[in-house]
Amino acid sequence: MAKQSVVLELQQLASDSEKNIIDLLRKALLVATKLNLVEFRQWVQNELNGYKGGELPAYRQIHAQVKGKNPYHGLIPIGFPDKEMEWTFSSVPVRDSVSALYDLIEHRKPTDVLYMQMPFEAQRMVSQLLESPFQNIEVYWVLQRSQIVEILDAIRNTILEWSLKLESEGILGDGFSFSEYEKQKASSSTVIQHVENLIFQAC
Repeated sequence: MAKQSVVLELQQLASDSEKNIIDLLRKALLVATKLNLVEFRQWVQNELNGYKGGELPAYRQIHAQVKGKNPYHGLIPIGFPDKEMEWTFSSVPVRDSVSALYDLIEHRKPTDVLYMQMPFEAQRMVSQLLESPFQNIEVYWVLQRSQIVEILDAIRNTILEWSLKLESEGILGDGFSFSEYEKQKASSSTVIQHVENLIFQAC
């Protein structure tokens, strides 16, 4: 008797926004490992553990307002000399693991803002570029909660699309097992490779 397909389970998890995305990623890791889909497996591991180095997928590069912490007036907007410089310093590389992103937005309202301190070197560069009263002060990115939610949605949507492509190629599995034919089909499928390339082309 055939067991429930792990690929169909993935689709159920991915299509329900109430389901835990960490469980979804772990199951996607299992599928990618058993099918020997190395690049997709690496992407899942990065999402679970955080991006330790290298470039990020486009959905993890967001833009935020830059503010300096004035000792008398709190956080106040920083005006940059030109738009290009403002665009550069407002770019936020979100390298945190999915669990850390959840912790960041947990129990917050949709309209709440989030404050992330810039890395020291970036703060130093901003301080050198700007005149008093912004020299030698702490610099923060001000994000919207919705921006973090959009990252989590992008991850969920990617896994949903990937699992649908697996199904379209006849790769469903029997429980947590895949046949040799399914493994070979997965490694040679241009349809599945297309989904994987969409992630890595965005890096």
